[in-house]
Amino acid sequence: MLTKLARSPEGAAKLFRMTLEVDLSNVPVMETDRHISLKRQAALTRELFKQLGLKGISVRAPDHANASSVYVVFPPGNKEAYEKVKAILNVAFPNHDNRSDYASDYFDFCWSVFCQ
Repeated sequence: MLTKLARSPEGAAKLFRMTLEVDLSNVPVMETDRHISLKRQAALTRELFKQLGLKGISVRAPDHANASSVYVVFPPGNKEAYEKVKAILNVAFPNHDNRSDYASDYFDFCWSVFCQ
């Protein structure tokens, strides 16, 4: 669920603008371990967005037994900003996108970035 700010058209437009203004070279690496818990991954992601000043993006770590990804919910309407959020996550968590070890990749915690 999106925050109240991002649900308004003005808030979503501001979030899109701020997201597009993020310089990927200034995005900190939050974690290099591929096997962190979903709760830790979500907490680090919230901290990252806070550091970058991106208010309105929802980050959830589901706690059901079959959970395998952290949900990052972004307002609909701007494909370029949506792609930028995915790029920011790839910079902040560089090894989460590494699919070189086919034997253990199914254990990795992935991202579910979607618009709502």
